[in-house]
Amino acid sequence: MFEKDLIVFSEEAFAKKDEVIEAMARLAVDKVTDVNTYADAVRKREAAFCTYIDHEVAIPHGKTDAVKTPFVIYQRMAEGVIWGEEDERARHVFMIGVPAAAAGNLHLKILAELSKALIRDEFRTRLFDTASEEEAFEVLKAIEEAIVL
Repeated sequence: MFEKDLIVFSEEAFAKKDEVIEAMARLAVDKVTDVNTYADAVRKREAAFCTYIDHEVAIPHGKTDAVKTPFVIYQRMAEGVIWGEEDERARHVFMIGVPAAAAGNLHLKILAELSKALIRDEFRTRLFDTASEEEAFEVLKAIEEAIVL
């Protein structure tokens, strides 16, 4: 679910969260049948309920038949983008994709384990202080181990 090539430390400045969603959806090209359909599912969910959680973190997600295999993309941005209220800027975005057929339990399990880890100060500090995508991948693997597929 977490893969090294789906972890990105970005210097790109994004003007709005839709640009982040688009850029991240393109990273999932091998995991989806249609990038636009997946991005639309994420935007639709985001429009229904903002996924900003706190500590400069957002967890947008999409459930659609366009997703072939479950995945989580992590993008750390040098500059945050307004995600929720005007003062809520996300610098750490975890975008989840799950097939519509597996959306129920798997989707909730991924969200629960990711949220549980990110609530802990020591986990956040360890992840946010990583110097490379490879280091971040090593930290994130612990979450995947807690998710029973």
